[in-house]
Amino acid sequence: MTRGIWRLRQIARRLGATGLLGLALCLAAGALWREGVVPTQDHVAAETAEWQAAASRPITKPAPTPAGPAAWVAELPRANAIPTLTGQLAGLAHDQGIQLEEGRYAMSPVEGTSLSRWRARIPVEASYPALKRFLASSLARMPALTLDGFKLERADTSSPTLDAELRFSVYVRSGA
Repeated sequence: MTRGIWRLRQIARRLGATGLLGLALCLAAGALWREGVVPTQDHVAAETAEWQAAASRPITKPAPTPAGPAAWVAELPRANAIPTLTGQLAGLAHDQGIQLEEGRYAMSPVEGTSLSRWRARIPVEASYPALKRFLASSLARMPALTLDGFKLERADTSSPTLDAELRFSVYVRSGA
């Protein structure tokens, strides 16, 4: 035992402080590799096996929904839902700080179908960002709503607000 200790002291003297520091750093790097890299390699191998198993499984598709005009018409709101839709539109405008002024509204039947078209021309005064957010949220949340057109005017180039006229349509199923 004493002979082994003597040999270690001889090796330490030959290496010197720099050599011992290098040896300690090599041992630390080995320990870190053993604790960090090896488990990561195992994790990557497990994830790869999981992905390969998922790729080999057949893809299941959802049942097709009925397509065509009949399905599209069945999803449209009924004509008696117009007050609810206008309230929803006013609520979305209010969320953006826009007050919808009294507009012009008209309902007309679509010839040869059981549909009607509700049209609205609504004057609005708002900032451009608020108007843009209002239009985006309205069209996203109300699938039956379409923006037929709009007119933008700014009375003064330094004014932060726009005068706009928005033209919307909603196709609805006729009858109650």
